[in-house]
Amino acid sequence: MGSWRFEVFKTACYVGFPIFVVVMQNLQLTEKFIIQDLITEIQKKDLKGERILLEKKKEAILRDQKYWESLSKE
Repeated sequence: MGSWRFEVFKTACYVGFPIFVVVMQNLQLTEKFIIQDLITEIQKKDLKGERILLEKKKEAILRDQKYWESLSKE
C-alpha cells in the first residue's frame, strides 16, 4: 500500500473565496495527484470556518485514499 501524504495549499482568492489545491502524494511511488481545486463557500476569512471546511475535505481525501489503495491492490 505504501504511505500517503496530503498537502493543502492556499493558492489564491477569487472574489473573497479562498481557493485550495490538495495534493496527494504516494510516498512509495513518489507520484503526485492533484485531486481538485476547492473553492470554498466562506466569504469572510474566518479561521474557524476554514478549519471546518478543511475537516470536511480531509474526510473526502480519506475516501479518495481508500479508492486509490483499492486500485493498487487489483
